[in-house]
Amino acid sequence: MEKIKLIKNNEYLRIVRFSFYECMEKLNEENYSSKELKELTSSILINLKLIHNKLGYDKNTLKFIDTFQKEIVELFIMLEINDGVKFLYNFDDKNKSYYEKHLLINEN
Repeated sequence: MEKIKLIKNNEYLRIVRFSFYECMEKLNEENYSSKELKELTSSILINLKLIHNKLGYDKNTLKFIDTFQKEIVELFIMLEINDGVKFLYNFDDKNKSYYEKHLLINEN
C-alpha cells in the first residue's frame, strides 16, 4: 500500500513521462514545433530536478531514466539544454559513463 501511495504521489514523474512521450510523438510529426519541443523537454528537466529535491533518488524515476536515457540525452543535446546531461550525470550513477561521453562531446 505504501509503495502504491508513493508512486501515485510522485506527480513530478507523471509529468516527466507525459512530457517525454509528447516529445517522442512530436518528433514523429512532419512539421513539429521546435519551441513546443523545447518547452516539453525543459519540463522533463525541471520535474527531474523537483524529484531529486523532494524525493531524492527515486527508484521509479531511475528506472524510467535507465529505460530512455539515450532518447532523453538526444533531446537535451538537440535542443541545447546543456544542464540536462549534467544533471543526469550527477543523478544517475548507473549510466554515468554514458553521460560523461556526451558531456565531453558537447564541450568540444
